[in-house]
Amino acid sequence: MTSDTDRSIEFSFRLLAALWVAGLLCLVAALAMQKDALPECSFAQLHFDACPY
Repeated sequence: MTSDTDRSIEFSFRLLAALWVAGLLCLVAALAMQKDALPECSFAQLHFDACPY
């Protein structure tokens, strides 16, 4: 029979693992979105309407 302390430690490790996986998925999604992002324009390009978009 496991004690309440053992159960709470096991729950904490499972929660930590779930948060780690969620963070990893967010990182992968952010990198994928960055690849599809439009190129940045400089201040001069914005001022003279020379941005491609």
